[in-house]
Amino acid sequence: GTTDGGRFESNSTSGRGVFGLANAASGTTTGGYFWSDSTSGRGVFGYAGAVTGTTYGGKFVSESAAGTAVYGLATAAIGGTYGGYFQSDSVDGIGVYGNATGTELAWGGYFRTDSPYGVGVYGLANAAGGHTKGVSGRTQSTNGIGVSGWADADTGETYGLFGMSDSSSGCGVRGDATDSSGTTYGVHGHSISTSGRGVLGFATAATGTTYGVFGQSDSTSGRGVYGYASATSGTIYGVRGYASTAAGGYAVYASGDMGASGTKPFRIDHPYDPENKYLLHYAAESPEVINFYSGKVTLDERGEAIVELPAYFASINRDPRYTLTAVGAPMPMLHVAEEISAEALAAGEQAGPGVAPPTCWFRIAGGVAGAKVSWEVKAVRNDLRMRTHGAPVEREKSGPEHGKYQHPEYYGQPPEMGMEHDADREHPSQERPDGPADETRMENRP
Repeated sequence: GTTDGGRFESNSTSGRGVFGLANAASGTTTGGYFWSDSTSGRGVFGYAGAVTGTTYGGKFVSESAAGTAVYGLATAAIGGTYGGYFQSDSVDGIGVYGNATGTELAWGGYFRTDSPYGVGVYGLANAAGGHTKGVSGRTQSTNGIGVSGWADADTGETYGLFGMSDSSSGCGVRGDATDSSGTTYGVHGHSISTSGRGVLGFATAATGTTYGVFGQSDSTSGRGVYGYASATSGTIYGVRGYASTAAGGYAVYASGDMGASGTKPFRIDHPYDPENKYLLHYAAESPEVINFYSGKVTLDERGEAIVELPAYFASINRDPRYTLTAVGAPMPMLHVAEEISAEALAAGEQAGPGVAPPTCWFRIAGGVAGAKVSWEVKAVRNDLRMRTHGAPVEREKSGPEHGKYQHPEYYGQPPEMGMEHDADREHPSQERPDGPADETRMENRP
């Protein structure tokens, strides 16, 4: 049944439902000790019924160096038991308030479970509306951690911190760094395992626009997502994206410009030695954004041919250039006899959605009847994005990048001259988050 080891009540505007005091200066003392063996019992139940004043359902004090102000134990092996149960119905109330004022390793509250399915701390905000928090952690220290989670088992699928949301617009974990200056982190993930992940994001829904990880920055020099691989050898990835071979997928997609200070190769398993080598082919570089089209054509009895280009050519290209190569026989008179129509290109630039642009073609002449010609057309990209934003060749550095180098080592400059230099990131602390350094302080208690 529902039993109470003891029940204490105060209706005074400054009363205490329970007051426990253990003021010995040494020894394992207990300000208050409560016990329930019932399958639905409470180790402690405190009630302060006054609607005003500074009241306490229970207040416990211990001044001993090894004392316990409150210790609750519910030893039944089954049932919904509570070592301690606290509740506040006030609009500004706090169900449990813990305060540790010591200057060393102190805990405002310490909770523990030894069950293989246990929860060390469980917070429930049951209101259907409002900005509620199941658990809220806060620190005002200049080196503090608002919430610290620590899973110290050496094996198994453990989580230092696990967040879950069932809402249709919820966040499993949300981190806010609200200071307007300094090197701040909304979320900081750190793993020192040889196969670890600093941050792992899963979006397991089979439909919908989901994100395994979503990063956003509103700063004029911000990074929505920043990946950094600091090893100086090996096959490393600052950011790596993977997509299945399903049509329409992208391992990495940029809705906007992409940039690289290095080369841009595609990489495949080497066809001669796929287990041990890669084959790399590199993208061509140009100060212009160029589209190119190529093919072969057979000349007619006059040594001529008409080459038709894709139907969309006029809508996305301008300033075409031509290359012709004779195949099978010399053709010293081979030439472009008629270029792509400038009027067609102008009309294609003006054609909007649903309006078919003019067909573009050019005519080859001066060749050998029946011979083949390999042709190529290069043209400057001229779609709506390029007309809107252009493609500058030179750009001034601004903000924190001004006066810095992408690769300072190429110019004989020290690492701190690099625009990506971050001393804290390059020399991260290997310490674990703050946690119980001496478990015996708690284990030796009653």
